[in-house]
Amino acid sequence: MQRVQWLAVLLSILLGFASFALEVHAATPIGSVAAASGTARAEGPGGDRALAAGSTVFENDKIIVRNAGNAQIVLRDNTRLVVGPGSSLVLDRFVLRGGNTASRVSVKALRGTFRFISGKSAKTAYDIETPSATIGIRGTGFDFYVKGQTVVAVVEGTVELCSRNSDDTSRRCVELDDSCEVGRANNDNAAEYAPRNAAQNIRNNLPYLTNQVPLRKNFQLPIARCNKVLAALPDDNRALAQERSDSRLPPPPPPPPTDGPVDPSGPPDGPGSPGDPDSPDDTPDPNAPGPEGPGRPTPPDQPDCSSQIC
Repeated sequence: MQRVQWLAVLLSILLGFASFALEVHAATPIGSVAAASGTARAEGPGGDRALAAGSTVFENDKIIVRNAGNAQIVLRDNTRLVVGPGSSLVLDRFVLRGGNTASRVSVKALRGTFRFISGKSAKTAYDIETPSATIGIRGTGFDFYVKGQTVVAVVEGTVELCSRNSDDTSRRCVELDDSCEVGRANNDNAAEYAPRNAAQNIRNNLPYLTNQVPLRKNFQLPIARCNKVLAALPDDNRALAQERSDSRLPPPPPPPPTDGPVDPSGPPDGPGSPGDPDSPDDTPDPNAPGPEGPGRPTPPDQPDCSSQIC
C-alpha cells in the first residue's frame, strides 16, 4: 500500500516537472524586436501586447502591423524579418539547437508585405508558407507579398517558389535568382514574371526595394539590381500619367462666332482692317451717290428743303 502511495507521489512530481518544462519552453523568447514603428502588436504566449524596440517574441506569436509602420525582428539564429504595413505573420516553430542555430524555423505569412534574411541555421531548416505558396531558400535575402497570390523578388541567393496544391504531384515550382528576378505562385501554378510585370510589382507592392530608409542597416539589402529592373519603368509611368492627365482635361472652348470667313493670312487687326489709321477707309458714305447700273435701283429725287418746310 505504501509502495503504491510512493509511486503516486513520484508520478505527480514527474508530471509537475514535465508541465513546468513545457511552460518554460513555451515562454522562452525566440527573438526580439530591433525596431518598430506605427501600430505593431503581438498576440500569443507572451500575451496581447504592443511591440517596441527591445520587446521579446515567442514561438506561436502572431505579429500584426496596421496600415502604417513596420516591425523589424531578429531571431536567435540571426534570421531577420520585416513585417511591413498592413501585414501579419505567425512565428510558427523555432527549434533551437547548439551554437545559436535552429533545426527548424517555420514562418506562416498570412497577408501583406515582408522581407526575409536568413540567419546561421542550415537552409533546409527554413520553412516559409503562405496561403497560396511555399518558399524554399538557399542562402537568401528576398522581399515578398501575399495578396491572394504570393509574389517574391530575390535580392540575395536563390528561392524556389512553389504553388501550394493539395496534391504534391501537381505542384508547380519556379526558381528565382538574385538578379532581382520576380515570380508569382498561387494554388494552381508558379511562374516568373516578364520584366515589365516584374518592375510593376516591385514599384506597386514591394516598397523596401525602392526605399530602405525605414529599415535599420542590418535589415537592408543591396538593391542595385532591382533598380536596373526598374530603370525603364519611370518613362512608361510618366507617359501613362500624362495620358491619364490629358484624358481628364476639359474640352477646349468653342471659337467665337463670326459673320463671315476668317482670313487666316493675318491677325484680325492687320492692315486693311477697321481701326487701322494707315488703311484706306472703305466704309461706304450713305450720302454718296451710288453707281447706277443693272440690278441696282436709282434712288428717287429728293426735294430741296433749303427754302421750305419738308
